[in-house]
Amino acid sequence: MADVIEHLSNPASLFSEIDKIINNNTTVIVSVPNVAYFKTRASLLFGNWNYKDSGILDRTHLRFFTYKTLSEFIKNIEYEIKDTYFTHGLQTHSIYKLNFVRFLSDKITSLFPTLFARQFVLILKK
Repeated sequence: MADVIEHLSNPASLFSEIDKIINNNTTVIVSVPNVAYFKTRASLLFGNWNYKDSGILDRTHLRFFTYKTLSEFIKNIEYEIKDTYFTHGLQTHSIYKLNFVRFLSDKITSLFPTLFARQFVLILKK
């Protein structure tokens, strides 16, 4: 479910439906944008919460997650987080091709994922 649950008013109901068709060995992959990304935080600090056509503040997003609220949601629907990946904004930028930029960006994101991760990707098991 890549970039799906933030578009749903009740994402738990989707998991209830999925539970009917999967077994306990099934891996579920979920990704969501990080509303606590540093650019979003800075914008909010200055009183701006501007919806856009895409990205973290996509106009079609009905729910917003931080890593903490996403983890709590997953726990509440009785899934287990087996692994977590963090992506950042530079991965699609041409400057990311430079080795030192890639190293620095990856390192900073891994040290402070809740601040610098643009998206969370979770590997789940029931």
